[in-house]
Amino acid sequence: MYPLAVNAKYTDNREVFNGWKEIANYLGKGVRTVQRYERALRLPVRRPAGKAKGSVLAIKAELDLWVLSASMRGPREMPEIILRVAENEMDKLEKAIAQTRKLQSETKGLREEFSVLRDSFSHHMQLVRGSLALNDSRKSNVTSIDSVPKRLKRPAAMRKRRFTL
Repeated sequence: MYPLAVNAKYTDNREVFNGWKEIANYLGKGVRTVQRYERALRLPVRRPAGKAKGSVLAIKAELDLWVLSASMRGPREMPEIILRVAENEMDKLEKAIAQTRKLQSETKGLREEFSVLRDSFSHHMQLVRGSLALNDSRKSNVTSIDSVPKRLKRPAAMRKRRFTL
């Protein structure tokens, strides 16, 4: 945040500013900017008891002190809450990265194991095929009466009938 200067037309004896518009005019900024200053940089405003939003009051001396201390805060000050949230998110990210690396390592091991099992299965299948081929060749060399197919007779209904007239 750059050093702020108060608006010259508000240098009278006024001690209290009512509402965002008067505070913004005194600081020489827009209303939304001053509201952001309240949220992010702890601009000293007061609210009626029990109200989280709505009308605000500001005391001139507190605003002046806040403006003077602005140059000591540095240009990129972040509230502690934002830093804690960022640290928490970084911790989550680091844990997720560690878990991803662990899963990658496990995946690599499983792929290697699968490759070995696939090769073993392929080898066993070749042995089974070879064994079946050997059994088929042994059976085809055997010549017996049982291996010769018998001539099938046609059913009686399908035999040729001769009709006489």
